[in-house]
Amino acid sequence: MAEECGTGSRQVAAGQTVAAGQLVGLVGNTERSTANHLHFEVYLDGTAVDSPRLLEANAG
Repeated sequence: MAEECGTGSRQVAAGQTVAAGQLVGLVGNTERSTANHLHFEVYLDGTAVDSPRLLEANAG
């Protein structure tokens, strides 16, 4: 059985700078999804950005 992880699975706080390889959240299932996953969003100055594009440009 999958471990339940909801909004409390975040391991970082809003505004916190993170580094490559740093744990940012836990993968899990809230019982409202069909499989374990991690919902990942990036906001810069309050505006949502294209996360994959941002990671491609800035992650080693």
